[in-house]
Amino acid sequence: MRVVLIDPATRFATIEPYENLGLAYLAATLRHHRHDVRIISTSHENLSLRQTLREVFQFNPALIGITVLGANAKRAMQLVHRLRESGYGGHITLGGYYPTFHATELMRGFPAIDSIVRNEGEMALLDLVEHLPDGDLSGVLGLSYRDGAMVQENAQRPFTKTIDELPFPARDFTPHVLQMGSFIHVSTSRGCYANCTFCSIAKFFRMGNGKVWRRRSAASLADEVELLIRRFHCNRFKFTDDQFILTNKEGHNFADAFGAELDRRNLKIKFSIACRANNIEPHLFQRLKALGLEKIFVGVESGHQRGLDTFDKETTVEINNQALATLRELGLMYDIGFILIDPYTTYDELRQNLAYLLQQKAQITPGSYLSVTTSLIAYGGTPIYDRLVKERRLLGDHLNGFYYQIEDKHVRRFQFVMEKIFDGLLFKIFSRSLFVWRDWRHFCRRLWKTKVLSGYHLMKGGEKGEDTALAGMRFSHAATVEPGA
Repeated sequence: MRVVLIDPATRFATIEPYENLGLAYLAATLRHHRHDVRIISTSHENLSLRQTLREVFQFNPALIGITVLGANAKRAMQLVHRLRESGYGGHITLGGYYPTFHATELMRGFPAIDSIVRNEGEMALLDLVEHLPDGDLSGVLGLSYRDGAMVQENAQRPFTKTIDELPFPARDFTPHVLQMGSFIHVSTSRGCYANCTFCSIAKFFRMGNGKVWRRRSAASLADEVELLIRRFHCNRFKFTDDQFILTNKEGHNFADAFGAELDRRNLKIKFSIACRANNIEPHLFQRLKALGLEKIFVGVESGHQRGLDTFDKETTVEINNQALATLRELGLMYDIGFILIDPYTTYDELRQNLAYLLQQKAQITPGSYLSVTTSLIAYGGTPIYDRLVKERRLLGDHLNGFYYQIEDKHVRRFQFVMEKIFDGLLFKIFSRSLFVWRDWRHFCRRLWKTKVLSGYHLMKGGEKGEDTALAGMRFSHAATVEPGA
């Protein structure tokens, strides 16, 4: 079957080039079973809505899958509407965190949607594709679908016991990400054991009737890393896990096993991770640094204890500070995740947070940065969302976004200035200017490489070495069957 998978992220959704590994795993699973898949990324390919429609109709798929986040929900629904308006008569399904927690509202509110894949999607989407020809979707676990005028919700699908069972993700956009100066993105685990109130990950994975945190084996991870190094001639990776390592026997054993696999294959890599502050332990991170760890994203989130307790971070300001001090002592770069304002922030707490950020800015190591979210966003499926609903403070809707009013008027004024002026107008100007600059720099770099390679071929008589092959790689959508893990 011909399938199109679409990431409808806006062009300015992110500054750092990224790979949508969710769609990449879906594509790899379908291709592994001999289905013809085209991944469309509006961000990577710089596609307008009209251009996206053109790409879809040129491929002529029987099924379209769209990944949806809260941030791109309106754009995704607009795309669905335009597909139907333009005459697309095939099956349209949605997937991701957002549709999982708003499946009922989306199916009732948008008749153009045929189904929603809830939770983990590889096996559910494969089942959907293979049951679609006979029209009976009642046996597809993890699927909400339209059956005439009724919306049926099938039983939840258990998650795969181990991620090692899945094929390695498709790498359609890896060349583009590398050309734009980023690293290869790799997933080493799924889920998170924590219960942060602003995060839907824990609830998402608890719905799967299995472990809330699953790790790939060290051998499987090393297999993929080795394959990627050979294929793309790049040894720098971003491990995109929500929780990369645990500070217990499991964490130390994994570090030792992964290190042994790298040594056995004679692989030298550099990588970045994300983890919680209370998982940063000197001996373990010294070991990870020896394996190539360069940078850590740490979700600090608040500079005062009330905020940490509201977020259910299970840590303290002192523990956070000690974790960051440990990283500095080890000579590791780190980025700090921070939420400046939450629904209960007072003016004094806002001042504490600002003072904390200034303190961290003075201590932060070169190559690190502060990633500050102006105010907490209440997403469906999160404990803070449920709490605000219970308190009758949540306003808005599932399509346009939810919001709340902060009681302290001084904090409200500050939030208005930051979100409407700095995060709104100024950030748009900055991001557009940044992308224009990056596009121009990328064009010049490719032009320069072309000249250099032409001279190289003249000197070498047309020989093509590995470095030359890498420099000459171009963006391709060739559907290939990825090797199984």
